[in-house]
Amino acid sequence: MALEVVNAIVSKVSGLLVEPIGHQIGYMWTYSSNVQNLKDAVEKLKGQRQSVKHCVDEAKTRGEEIEEMVDKWFGSVDETTLEAEDILQDNDTASITCFTGLCPNLETRYQLSRKAKKMKEVVVEIQKGGNFDRVSHYTSPQWTGPSKDYEAFESRMLVLKRIVGTLKDDEVNMIGVYGMGGLGKTTLVKEVASLLKEEGIFRKKKVGDVKHPNLAIEVAKRCTGLPILIVAVATALKNKQLFEWKNALDQLKRFDESEIDEKVASALKLSFNSLKEGIHNGQVRMHDVVPNFAISVASTDHHVFNLAFDTVLEWPSKDKLEQCTAIYLRQYYCVLEELSAIGELSKLQILSLLDSTIVQLPRDIGKLTCLRLLDLSNCSSLEVIPPDVLSRLTRLEDLYMGCSFVQWEGEEHDAPRENANLAELKLLTNLVSLDIHIIDAKILPRDLFFEKLERFNIVIGDIWDWSWKEETSRTLKLKLNTRIQLKSIKLLLTRTENLYLDDLKGVKNVICELNGLGFPELKHLHIRNSLDIHYIIDSIRLGPQVVFPRLESLILDHLINLEKICCDELEANSFSSLRKLNVKHCDSLKNLFSFSMAGGLARLEELNVSNCKLMEAIFAKEIGDDSGNVLIELTQLCTLTLEYLPKLTSFISQFKVPSTPNAASDEIVSVDHEPETRANFQ
Repeated sequence: MALEVVNAIVSKVSGLLVEPIGHQIGYMWTYSSNVQNLKDAVEKLKGQRQSVKHCVDEAKTRGEEIEEMVDKWFGSVDETTLEAEDILQDNDTASITCFTGLCPNLETRYQLSRKAKKMKEVVVEIQKGGNFDRVSHYTSPQWTGPSKDYEAFESRMLVLKRIVGTLKDDEVNMIGVYGMGGLGKTTLVKEVASLLKEEGIFRKKKVGDVKHPNLAIEVAKRCTGLPILIVAVATALKNKQLFEWKNALDQLKRFDESEIDEKVASALKLSFNSLKEGIHNGQVRMHDVVPNFAISVASTDHHVFNLAFDTVLEWPSKDKLEQCTAIYLRQYYCVLEELSAIGELSKLQILSLLDSTIVQLPRDIGKLTCLRLLDLSNCSSLEVIPPDVLSRLTRLEDLYMGCSFVQWEGEEHDAPRENANLAELKLLTNLVSLDIHIIDAKILPRDLFFEKLERFNIVIGDIWDWSWKEETSRTLKLKLNTRIQLKSIKLLLTRTENLYLDDLKGVKNVICELNGLGFPELKHLHIRNSLDIHYIIDSIRLGPQVVFPRLESLILDHLINLEKICCDELEANSFSSLRKLNVKHCDSLKNLFSFSMAGGLARLEELNVSNCKLMEAIFAKEIGDDSGNVLIELTQLCTLTLEYLPKLTSFISQFKVPSTPNAASDEIVSVDHEPETRANFQ
């Protein structure tokens, strides 16, 4: 009996001792697997942290607030990862052997295996905790309500209530609040927003996420931070589909990242390929890189050769030149001596010698029968164009000779011709654009027609220079020293936008004698030094007709016999676009316009009148004027200058001073007289 009790006790004690000992021995047996399992778990945790971090970054870009539990989870991950890495770094210790490598360090292995197994369980639990349904939430921007100063606007509660009531109307899409600065428009709108928020009229709506933010970021990176590239690429890809964005990124990636110039070219190439088809007139501002890129594209794809300014390079081979369709020699004061071989370039369509110091145009240029554009602008040394060279260029569409050749010969020339004459232009039936300076109007052929010209800058006379601001594409400057009898010139007047007239002979009435249609396209008119002119418009002779409907500026200078700008009343819309009016040295002029005409000058911004000896009033009531005592309002007038007008007694005779609200606030208004002739204004 005693023996059985002893056996039972020994068996129980053995069981209690063996199981723990088994666990301890098990840690040493499973050492390698425990360490490897910890490594795998840590890698998975790091991967999950990175994934959650991406979601957090996207939420922040949308302006959302990160959940607190997410931030705490990041802290737990970082702390646990550090502890796990400390355990793994001790892995080398377990390989240290005792007794000079005869047996492993069992104690170290036991401790490391035990720690690895327990830490792996912690890592797995933290990884499970990172499966978030969402990492952020949308928060409304903090609203800055109306200030305490809004108490001053309580009298406007009626206006506020009307705005709120209108906002509730589903048929209203836009409400404008306007008024002078400082009246409290912003404060009023804030109070409206505050009321709307309190009443809950509008629901909050979360702005949609950007579907592919990484793609846009990658495209932007390929632009290397250069604004010109970002703008060009962004413009090209605006409102484009996803596959077009991907294609664009592939194009940008094809270039070596170390070459910025190539990246510039690739980005601009993308923008170039996205341009719409068609030709449009006008001018644009652009970065220096853009024209250089355009030249590169033209040289590569369209057989264009360009020698720009101080660039030093070898001329292309003869075979390559023969394939050229355009050659630009745009060097300032480039000396060109021998160009006879250019006649062999039979495919040439565009030839520009802009700013060159060429003296004589080669006769062989006449062989370029495919030539469509010839630019000799600013070739101020050009003195010889051999006869019958221009007339052979029958396909020519654009001929630019501004500030260039002026040695035109007349048709009545007894000696053998040495230079071109204007009659040759009659054979250029495809000509649509022409810049030309003709010093002597007497050599103009009577049957020279320009009815096909769409763009022109034609200067006739010996006093003009070639400098003016190119706001228009159809400019005509005339000093004829004779009456305008040429049908070709009168045809151009109908389509001219910018007209300068100097020393007109035998013209008393500008409209009636020069253009009976009332200059429908004219935007700028400058008339000077013409003693015979008495009227700009004689409505009595002209009859009921709208004149100068698009005219923006009118300058009258040294017209000493001008009696009236307009004789009798005009049709509505006459002068309706006039913004600038300058009148000086018109000694016979007593007033500018009748009272009835003043109402048509609503867009007038600048009015300058000086040195008119007989000027009595700017606006005057004419006999038979039944317009009544109506206040004239020049609401756009910003500048008013009245100088050296000894007879001036009133701005508007017999009526109130006009309303010119902008004049006092925008620019200084001057009304000057010589001291001895200072006038008193009514």
